[in-house]
Amino acid sequence: GCEVEVAELGPGAAIGEMEIIDLQPRSSTVTAVDEVSALALHHGELLAIQREDLATFSVIVLNLARDLSRRLRMANDRLVGRAS
Repeated sequence: GCEVEVAELGPGAAIGEMEIIDLQPRSSTVTAVDEVSALALHHGELLAIQREDLATFSVIVLNLARDLSRRLRMANDRLVGRAS
């Protein structure tokens, strides 16, 4: 029930990547502090890219995985820092 800032993202950042990968409802809420332009990619669209252009699909999925990994490491660092 409380708000916790998990990350501050900048230009080019992806959000919602967990939902597009595992099809589960979102796990957090994103709030913009400045004006934002965004593009949406839905799961069905990602699957269409997979069928039509496997190389592009691979780049998208690898970049999503890298973002998730980076954010998990940042969250872990915050938790470890708090435990000290």
